[in-house]
Amino acid sequence: MSKLLKAQIWYYDFLLALSMFLLILVFSFKYINDTYIFEAGESTIPDADKLAGKLMSYGVPNNWTKNEVISIGILTNGVLNSTKLNNFNNLTIEDYASVKQLMGIKSDFLIYFENQSNQRVNFSDSGYIGMAGATPSTLDGSERINIERYVVYKEANTAKILTMKVVVWQ
Repeated sequence: MSKLLKAQIWYYDFLLALSMFLLILVFSFKYINDTYIFEAGESTIPDADKLAGKLMSYGVPNNWTKNEVISIGILTNGVLNSTKLNNFNNLTIEDYASVKQLMGIKSDFLIYFENQSNQRVNFSDSGYIGMAGATPSTLDGSERINIERYVVYKEANTAKILTMKVVVWQ
């Protein structure tokens, strides 16, 4: 009889531990979903982060051209590559929708560069790369996300630090 009693006690301990584990698991999933699911207006946050991150890469293939690109990146050996930047600009002008698709984003974007004196550095005719005709001053500030990344730019034996400004909106 004592063996039966010990087995019943172990069974209840097991059920109690299993219930606690499942309860903690359910609350964990609820917390994760509440934390990482964005509201409808906040869907630009992951797009902005994804766009800035991809641009700060080398791209695929490493020396990609507008005819052979899998992933767009504008750096080579950690330095801003003006050829890749020019290719990115040309792709954006030719087919903005396909650039958004290549980047894996749904939001509209605008990219520009500033020097340490907060003066815009022009790498394109308009000074901006992205949606045609858009400028930061024409965008509604309540629905846009701004991200800054710092890049090294070499020009004639001197290196400069530029701020790449990424603006994303719906």
